[in-house]
Amino acid sequence: MKNIFLPASVILIILLILSSCTDLGSFYQKPKATVNSVEISEVTFSSIKLIVNIKISNPNSMGITLSGYDYYAELADKRIIEGKREEKVSIKAKGESIIPIPVKLKYSEIIPAGSSIIKDNSIKITLGAGLNIAIPYIGTLRTEVKEQTELPIIRPPVILPVSLKVNYISLTGADFEIKMNIKNPNSFDMTINKAEGSLIVADKEWGKIKTEDGAWIPGDGTVILDLHGKVDFASVGRYAWSLLTGHFDTNISVDGTLDANMEIPGFKNSRIPWDSSAKVSIIR
Repeated sequence: MKNIFLPASVILIILLILSSCTDLGSFYQKPKATVNSVEISEVTFSSIKLIVNIKISNPNSMGITLSGYDYYAELADKRIIEGKREEKVSIKAKGESIIPIPVKLKYSEIIPAGSSIIKDNSIKITLGAGLNIAIPYIGTLRTEVKEQTELPIIRPPVILPVSLKVNYISLTGADFEIKMNIKNPNSFDMTINKAEGSLIVADKEWGKIKTEDGAWIPGDGTVILDLHGKVDFASVGRYAWSLLTGHFDTNISVDGTLDANMEIPGFKNSRIPWDSSAKVSIIR
């Protein structure tokens, strides 16, 4: 009689099928997934980028494979982002692996959803992921993990013109400076490296303005920043000369960009567009 030898893989499959009615757990244990850490990789005035590190532990004597995952972020029971990625990662027998999941959150998505629960300059948000793990001879199992973490909320500075000072005037033009009140609405310190833009009066651009020095603003503090510029009367008309030599208050608009840093880990130097207007006094 001929001996029939079955491959070991077939024998294992048969044993797993026979044991499914009794104790499948005696052949394998479900892999465990936990949030190992949440790292802030980049912060700007418009968004925050995170790396959610998921640790997968394999307690079995056979290797397993992560075949893909989906992820989400929730705020006040509202799902504000979600996504998925096909990514294969092998986890050795009795081993573990860290899976970094990149997540980008825009403040335009966070603030409206959590307007009622934002406290100071931070907010608690729930990050979650569903992992698809392939186990030999058994198939793909899904395991889920989630964790709550606290994230900083960064707001751009509030800028308001205070006064327009004439430093020098002639029949052809004038040198001037605009004093700007800049408020830092964050609890983190802020540094203004430079600011530049345009001065607009009576719907006419008088000229470019810029800072000669930067400024440091403490958290929840304010500072007066001077922006300097020149106006050519031939370009904007004699009204500018009359305004600067008279005793008037006037409505002005300024717009441009700020180059600013926040003293917070991961903050990326940002150029912030800004514009503001106000009725100011002319000082000579």
